[in-house]
Amino acid sequence: MDVLLVRHAHDLRSSSDDRPLSPLGHAQAAALARQLSGTRITGLWSSPSERARQTGAPLASALGLPMRCDPRLDEIRNDREDDSGVPPPRERASAARFEGVEDWPAFLLRVSSFLGELCAGAREDQRVVIVTHSGVFDALHEVLTGAGCRIELEVDHTAVTTWRYRPGSAAGTWLLRRHNDIGHLRGPAWPESSLWCRSEER
Repeated sequence: MDVLLVRHAHDLRSSSDDRPLSPLGHAQAAALARQLSGTRITGLWSSPSERARQTGAPLASALGLPMRCDPRLDEIRNDREDDSGVPPPRERASAARFEGVEDWPAFLLRVSSFLGELCAGAREDQRVVIVTHSGVFDALHEVLTGAGCRIELEVDHTAVTTWRYRPGSAAGTWLLRRHNDIGHLRGPAWPESSLWCRSEER
């Protein structure tokens, strides 16, 4: 099974976590849909956040597939109105707990739960797309590499990272085939300055 992780497109920054896409984001999502429309995709999942669903919608239309939303693909949760005294997730002491804020082990567990279910019914000919957030990328890479330590990779909006799941392989169960592929955003219509929006923007 091939798993194509896609970071949501550029969104309108606001205090709300459920942010719609910006005009740039809609253009990025459309470009991604054009790029993948000619490929064989067997399943499409998305975080339930508006920016992820709006990113996946043109892809679902182009592929003729339903888009399944799963809350386990959402960004790490923070329901506090004022989080000025809360350290970033992986800078917190292991015993520290903050009301309304999801801790890193709980986040890893829910992301791993989704991945485990996906793999339980996996077939070799499957090729699935998952539209999610940069924090989920961090968690999945940490789980899939088995490193047990902090891993952060740069992820552009609508960039595609492809992992191949190959249970029983002597060379390893997971193979990273490509990371941060933004080939669909290259060319005269996409000046370099329009491609930014790195992992610090969730």
